[in-house]
Amino acid sequence: MLAGYIPESVFTHLANLEFLNLTGNLFKGPLLPGNFSKVLKLKELRLEWNRLSGFIPDSIGLFHNLQVLKLSHNSLDGNIPSSIGQLTELQDLVLKENNLNSTIPLELGLCTKLNILDLSSNSLTGPLPLSFSNLTQISQLSLNNNHLSGELSHIFSNWTELTTLSIQDNTFTGNIPSEIGTLTKLYYLYLSQNNLTGSIPGEIGKIKVLGKLYLSENNLTGSVPATIGNLTYLKDLSLYSNNLTGTIPPEIGNLTRLEDLSLDHNQLNGESNRFSGSFPKDFGKYTPELTNVDLSKNNFSGEFPTTLCKLKTLLVLDMSSNSLSGAFPHCLGDLTTLTVINLTGNVSDLDISGQGINGTLVDFNFSSFPNLTTLDMSNNKLSDIIPVEIGNLTEHEYLSLEVNYLDGNIPYPNKSSTTVTTFKLGLKLLGRLPRNISRLSKLKKLYLGENKFSVSIPDEIGLLQRLQVLEFYDDLSEGSIPSSIVQLRELQTLDLSGDHLNSTIPPELGLCTKLNILFLAVNSLNGPLPLSFSNLTQISQLYLWDNHLSGELLPRFISNWTKLITLEIHNNACSGNIPPEIGMLTNLEYLYLSSNNLTGPIPREIGKLKELSVKKPSSRFNSGNNGEPH
Repeated sequence: MLAGYIPESVFTHLANLEFLNLTGNLFKGPLLPGNFSKVLKLKELRLEWNRLSGFIPDSIGLFHNLQVLKLSHNSLDGNIPSSIGQLTELQDLVLKENNLNSTIPLELGLCTKLNILDLSSNSLTGPLPLSFSNLTQISQLSLNNNHLSGELSHIFSNWTELTTLSIQDNTFTGNIPSEIGTLTKLYYLYLSQNNLTGSIPGEIGKIKVLGKLYLSENNLTGSVPATIGNLTYLKDLSLYSNNLTGTIPPEIGNLTRLEDLSLDHNQLNGESNRFSGSFPKDFGKYTPELTNVDLSKNNFSGEFPTTLCKLKTLLVLDMSSNSLSGAFPHCLGDLTTLTVINLTGNVSDLDISGQGINGTLVDFNFSSFPNLTTLDMSNNKLSDIIPVEIGNLTEHEYLSLEVNYLDGNIPYPNKSSTTVTTFKLGLKLLGRLPRNISRLSKLKKLYLGENKFSVSIPDEIGLLQRLQVLEFYDDLSEGSIPSSIVQLRELQTLDLSGDHLNSTIPPELGLCTKLNILFLAVNSLNGPLPLSFSNLTQISQLYLWDNHLSGELLPRFISNWTKLITLEIHNNACSGNIPPEIGMLTNLEYLYLSSNNLTGPIPREIGKLKELSVKKPSSRFNSGNNGEPH
């Protein structure tokens, strides 16, 4: 894997270069080196998955031949330059997973040959430019996970080639335009997690090839239109968390390819969500491929609808939090593929730790547990990624998935993930700690040891002001301790060991006066102990071994550390005498100062340490014991 800066000299004599792909390396620095203007014949520029930073320069508009521009998964910030409108040959523009924080320039609508536009997972604001009506060739438009706002205008009618429209997790308002029905090639429609109001337009039934329809987590009202029965290619229908009313239309039985049905958290009544009326007869008979049925949190009453027992491929059935009555439906025993049955009213704690469970979480229906406050699936054999749907646990307070075989990225916390107080993901995860981790405003304990993060601890960690335990050991490939940590005034345990930290210890750390356990061992920290450490009067365990610390080993302010039990500073480059104040640490049991540059005599006051014991120095901190190494 290549790293460092992209050298300017490389491009001096490459005037005929048309394709440049440096994806998946560790290049850093600005996007376009000075001599990059020598390669104006470029048609494709791909710099995804690097560490490039800074802004996208106006000079990008000079590359008039550019057809493909992909800069995703970097740390680019600032605005999208208006000069991008000069790239009239551009067909694919992918800027997702950066830190862009401007409005979308109206000049982008001049790139009329655009086929793919992906600006997702940034911090873009403002409305969709009206100039987007010019993008008549657009087939994939992804703007999800931003802060875009305004109403969805009638520009939809010009996007007749569109197959994917993904604008979920924004703050769009207003109605879903009836012009949506003109997008006859649309297969993926994701409008969830916005502030959309009004009814679901009946014109949506004109999109005959639609396969995925997600309108959940909005403020939609009215009934489900009967025309939805025209969507015979539909596989996923997600309408949960709205204010829908009325009955489930019987036409839903026409959706013979349906695999996932989520109508929970509405005001439908009857036998689905809080719909009224009865559950459609023969529903199971005509939807043979349905694998996931979620009708939870409604006002369904009466006996269990036995038509559901005709769904021979059903994996997940959730009708919890309703008013169903009668005997347990014995016909469910015929559904041999079922993995989850949830007919309960309130499940709050689910602990299946240490059971040797294998498989993945991808198919786990987290929506089946709407009232779950505790989920412990640690110490199993679970593999694959952590699905983003885990964010649907809107009531959960304790989440532990550590000691499994999970990998991939940490899912971005969604807008509902505000109740979590304990978060344990000691796995082999990649990528970065999401910057919107600050959404977990009630978080008290965060355990993220033994992952493979590629970037430093984000400054946003300082926004978790209720945090008491932060374990981030063996996670990073480089970085420093962010000064924003000073905001964590409730912090009691901090473990950043084995993280390749290569800075000085920030003096701000000494303002975390409630610190009880501090573990910074096995890094490349340098410089002296900050004088502000004199404020750490609650410290009981301090681990600083295997660093490059220098200066006076034990400043005289150690007399403030009267609660200290363990002090390990061996294998550093500290100097000076052992101060007589060492004798004031009367609770000290473990003291390791070897392999430094100490001089002078051993003070006789050390004889006052009656609790000193003989034990090998720590070789690794076992964070599995909740921040208690001894």
